[in-house]
Amino acid sequence: TVIRCGIIKGSTGAGKVCESDRKIRAAAARAAPATGTAILSHTERSSCGHEQIDIVTGEGLDAAQLLVGHCCGADNPGYQQSLAKRGAYVGFDRFGAELEIADEIRMRNLKAMLDVGHLDRVMVSHDSVNCWMGSRGPMSEAELRAAMPSWNVTHIFDNIFPKREDMGVAR
Repeated sequence: TVIRCGIIKGSTGAGKVCESDRKIRAAAARAAPATGTAILSHTERSSCGHEQIDIVTGEGLDAAQLLVGHCCGADNPGYQQSLAKRGAYVGFDRFGAELEIADEIRMRNLKAMLDVGHLDRVMVSHDSVNCWMGSRGPMSEAELRAAMPSWNVTHIFDNIFPKREDMGVAR
């Protein structure tokens, strides 16, 4: 077939990497060279990024083949910067998910990454969940929209990118 994998995604839970997570991360690292793709990781509460880097590099990949996702979910610029120092990409990808952390904090931490020279290690994108295992998840659609009205696919373009210019960050 001419259809090819674009990216491999796997996850870890909050605070620790369980054995099944470790196996999935290792399998993703082994599949990446065979498919010619990079790896995108899911993290919970901005944790386990270093463990994910360790697993990927332990399988022979360069840390630059890993995007540690959802790193903006905690007010922890030291953690975010430490992942970049190791060569991984750092995902700022949950703007609008303000039940977790306010967008203003995400923007401040993004600016901190840029101020210390990690422009080449930051990936700004928009993560959105439309379905959890066949359901809308722990909240109804109305509850989710009421709790996080800005967590939608246009928020990053309508509200975040214009603020970036106000912070002195060029396009």
